[in-house]
Amino acid sequence: MEAAKFHLVLDDMCSTDKALRKYLESWAKKRVKKRNTKKKAKDKEPSPEGAEQLLKNIKKMAEVARLKKLIEEC
Repeated sequence: MEAAKFHLVLDDMCSTDKALRKYLESWAKKRVKKRNTKKKAKDKEPSPEGAEQLLKNIKKMAEVARLKKLIEEC
């Protein structure tokens, strides 16, 4: 709720102050570019934590499948 109010105030300020609007747009573009660059770098190199989590998930899925088979046999 507070974020929406803040956004409305910024919109109002930017409608009257063109320099502020240009500054904020420039700042936002830099933030998005920086965030996207970090995402791409993260996607290229799988983290060890990610690999460990994947193995845990596979083990959990195998356990669920085993339990499901036991239930069906009963």
